[in-house]
Amino acid sequence: LLMDEAKDQIQMINIIRQNKIETENQIVKNESIISFLKETLAKIQIENKQYSLQLKELEEERNLTTLELEYKKNLLNKLKEEKEIDKYYESLKEEPLDEYLTKYIELKTNQKLNEYQNRTYLFNNFINHTLMLTDYSEKTIDGLLTDIILDREDEDNYLNLTKLSSSLSEYNEYLNFEYIIKDIKELFTKKEEYKGKYDLKLKDITKKEKELFSLNKQINKTGLFKPNLKKINELKLKRNTTITDILSLYIELDELTIQNDIYNNVTNETTYQDILKLTCFNTKYFIKLLKDQIDNLTIEDINQNITNLFEYAFGSEINIISNIAISEEKDIPKIIKDKYRLLNISINEENLNKDDIEKVQKNIEDLIIYYNIKKINLNIQDIDFIFKAEKLKK
Repeated sequence: LLMDEAKDQIQMINIIRQNKIETENQIVKNESIISFLKETLAKIQIENKQYSLQLKELEEERNLTTLELEYKKNLLNKLKEEKEIDKYYESLKEEPLDEYLTKYIELKTNQKLNEYQNRTYLFNNFINHTLMLTDYSEKTIDGLLTDIILDREDEDNYLNLTKLSSSLSEYNEYLNFEYIIKDIKELFTKKEEYKGKYDLKLKDITKKEKELFSLNKQINKTGLFKPNLKKINELKLKRNTTITDILSLYIELDELTIQNDIYNNVTNETTYQDILKLTCFNTKYFIKLLKDQIDNLTIEDINQNITNLFEYAFGSEINIISNIAISEEKDIPKIIKDKYRLLNISINEENLNKDDIEKVQKNIEDLIIYYNIKKINLNIQDIDFIFKAEKLKK
């Protein structure tokens, strides 16, 4: 019995030892698994962090690339636009504008004179009410002759009235561009301050463009010399700043262009007409002034005003502003009044303002047409009779 009991105890001890060994082995195994899991988790966390950083860098690179492309696009568009504008207006400089516009305006003027001396043309204008019979009644015309013509017997009245009409048209159009004269006269007072500014700005632009070229060269390096992602992003950020600087410099250069032209081309003897011609070839400056004159300026407004300025500045019917220098202070309404009083025509200079001048022009035009009616023996009473007969038919 004792032997059997001892055997059972030994067997029990062996089972306990075996269980202890297995437990210890399991603990070691579990610790290894836990250690492996910890290491794996740490690796995953590191990889996640690296991945997040890469995503962030890629996002930053994408944003920088988008910004860079936007800057490049703006710069290229601006340079392209400037090139096209400069090319267009350089081509205009090569054309004989004085000769072309002079001929064009002479034809328009002669056409108008021929029309008003044409019996059929005048008759049709009364019939379709472009001209009103009441404006040429004896009473109305007599009033105009009394107010305007100092000597009704002067044989040159008709010729002088046509000259006055041309002067009034010139001055009325001048009023549309007077703001240009005022602005350039103000700029002219500071003429000596502009010396060298334009050339210095060009040098600044050249310097910045060289910097841009250098940055592009560094960014585009390959192989062993290829910069890392962080360095590339730094270079691209610097490049975008450089592009912004270049755009700003070009804007500043635009503002200096008119100053440079004034410094090189405008003297005390430069006439108002020459100033307007100068403005024709400084469209950006002209558009800048237009923005202060016209609310919600459109492309159509710009094109129309540029056309009007060209036709006026290079017109053949310019006799006033071609004889006034930038250094002079002349009262144009008084010049007109005094000149035509010597020719037996009386006008009130106070009425030669923007609001009233067209009424004065209309009165002069009516007298010119009155003289034409007399020349071609067109009977106003006959036309009036036709109107009354037409009414009776209805």
